[in-house]
Amino acid sequence: MKNIPKFLLLVLISINIFSCGSEPGCGYVDNAYTTYFQCYVVDKFTKKSLISSFGVPYDNSFSSLLNEHGENALLDSPILNDGTLYIPIAIEGKDSIGMPIIKSYFLHLVDGNKIEKDIDTIKFKYELYKSNNCHRIDFKNFKCYYNDSLYLTTYPWDLAAIKFYK
Repeated sequence: MKNIPKFLLLVLISINIFSCGSEPGCGYVDNAYTTYFQCYVVDKFTKKSLISSFGVPYDNSFSSLLNEHGENALLDSPILNDGTLYIPIAIEGKDSIGMPIIKSYFLHLVDGNKIEKDIDTIKFKYELYKSNNCHRIDFKNFKCYYNDSLYLTTYPWDLAAIKFYK
């Protein structure tokens, strides 16, 4: 042990501490407070995003997603240039694993002239639970409600994306 440099010993101890308790094949623990639903609003015929910075009906710079309190639901993230909405799955201090989570959103769709053209309502109901699969956070009883001008196309079981047709 005397021949091992102190830095290398510290690295080996750190690796051992961080790998303790992990199951074989597991790389990390998912965190519901830093993971997002990736959502898109796409044209039902062309399958292309309706929210973008150029050449589509709604401008991502002026459109917004608000929660039931009128606050920006996308935290510090705006709607991206390709129309991606990153909606937080759980908010620390508010949402808990094992408890029902209900989130209502209002998508304000604004054109390039800053004129609001439509407001769509999206509501998620679900419960998060710790899976036996590598300590992942999974969904249970997931339901999505939306107004009649949106059509849900995929569910987020793999957290890939939720696509709404309009």
